[in-house]
Amino acid sequence: LGQNAPQVRERCDATLSKMHFDACEDGLAEALIEGHPAAPRPEVVIAGCEAHVCLLQTALGLLARGFEVRVVENACGSRRASDKRVAMQRLRQAGATLVTAEMVIFEWLATCEHPAFKPVLERLKEALKERAKDVRVTTRLVDSPACLVAEEGDMSGHLARLLKQAAQILHAGG
Repeated sequence: LGQNAPQVRERCDATLSKMHFDACEDGLAEALIEGHPAAPRPEVVIAGCEAHVCLLQTALGLLARGFEVRVVENACGSRRASDKRVAMQRLRQAGATLVTAEMVIFEWLATCEHPAFKPVLERLKEALKERAKDVRVTTRLVDSPACLVAEEGDMSGHLARLLKQAAQILHAGG
């Protein structure tokens, strides 16, 4: 709520200062379609802290405005696990699609022939080296050319960083 921290603002092309829990009430939906009013509503990929408050209300606001909302479940958090669990259930019931960070990354890439595939895979290995046993490329998987083998535990911080890094690589090279 309020201004974004300078460390966040300097890494973003644009930020939104907000006072409502639902960022749509502070102009998010308009900002997303700015310059493209006649275009179909875009798909929005969303993740963040306090999944049961700001993330939930913003996702519900986007859904109400006709956006397709993808919530990166393993890059979301709440102080209490029960709050996150119920928020994810409510979002699914409201029409949001729950996805994982790895799903988003490899859907953006679409193929191992994408020019950003190897840099993203290297970032994946580096970002998760402390928590992942291995990252493998295989032809045995049908839906994804890569597989993350992780230890038990919460990896949401690592996955959120990974999503940001993958988006930066795809934006720069794609």
